[in-house]
Amino acid sequence: MTGTRRTRLRIWGGRIWLLARIGLGLALGALLLDRVVMPQVVRHGSDVIVPSVTDRPEETGIALLREAGLAPGSVRGVPDPQVAAGRIVSQDPPAGTRVREGRGVHLLVSRGSPVREVPALAGKSFRHAQLELSRRGLGLGRVTRLATSLRADGEVIASRPPAGRLPGPDGLVDLLVGEPNPQRFYVMPDFRGARWQEAAARLRQIGVRVSHWGAHDRVFRQDPGPGGPIRPGMTVILD
Repeated sequence: MTGTRRTRLRIWGGRIWLLARIGLGLALGALLLDRVVMPQVVRHGSDVIVPSVTDRPEETGIALLREAGLAPGSVRGVPDPQVAAGRIVSQDPPAGTRVREGRGVHLLVSRGSPVREVPALAGKSFRHAQLELSRRGLGLGRVTRLATSLRADGEVIASRPPAGRLPGPDGLVDLLVGEPNPQRFYVMPDFRGARWQEAAARLRQIGVRVSHWGAHDRVFRQDPGPGGPIRPGMTVILD
């Protein structure tokens, strides 16, 4: 074997060895990427299951979320007479949902029973009072109607308990509501000396019947007398 051929064999052998080393390095790199690097990358952005924190104390629920790799999102207090104050009423996303690690979970936390003071209802319509009570979580109790000419039909006169007070355990509020008074009373004018036809006309305008005694053109006597009460439908005597 000549020297030139030996030299060529050595060169090719070195190249083969270099290629083998390169191939081995690539294989080890791929193995490292597959077994070490990629699991770290995948784990960093992996999915987690949202734990159940409903009906737990707020601090306990937040701790459970953090242990699961999640973060508390917005935490908002709401009045809820069914759940003790400080406990979680609901969560979003709900328990069992698969989400990305680090996702925020929004919580509604009970602040207990709302303070339900009786609102000011006097002077408002009955319908408005009903809506106001419902809006505050209160109920309508006994409704008493009072015939009066001082209030509009269906206008609230008073409430029990009064405005600013707390209702009883049942949350009911009684209302006193005005209604038109069909028995309107008037004061009898002094018609003495006036023409009885003019007096009778004025009385008939308000629904009072007139009985005229005597043949006089003017009124000398009247029943009821001046200042007495009269109402529609009654009979007044002019003499």
